[in-house]
Amino acid sequence: MSYFVKQTINFGTVNKNSSKEIVFKALPTIPTIIDLIASCGCLKMKWYPESREIKVIYKAGEIPKQVLGNQNVRKTVTVVYKDRTSEVLELIGVKLR
Repeated sequence: MSYFVKQTINFGTVNKNSSKEIVFKALPTIPTIIDLIASCGCLKMKWYPESREIKVIYKAGEIPKQVLGNQNVRKTVTVVYKDRTSEVLELIGVKLR
C-alpha cells in the first residue's frame, strides 16, 4: 500500500541543463517520514508535512555524446518512515537534446 496519491509521475519533457519541479502528494494517513534518499545527485527533495507534499527538483545535465537523440529519464526517491519501512517514488520523462 502506498501513502501517496501517485507513486509514479511522468513529468513530460525537460531541456538539457535545465530544471523541473515535481510534487508527490501524500494521503492523510501517511506515517512520520524520517529520511528521503535520491537515486542520484541530480535530485533535491524536501518534505512539507503541513501540506503533505514532497517537492522534488530534477536538474537535467548534459546528454552523453554516445546517446543518440533524446534521453529517457527514470529517477527514484526512497521514502523511509519512522517504523523503518519504506517505499519508492518514481519520476520519469524525457531529456531533450
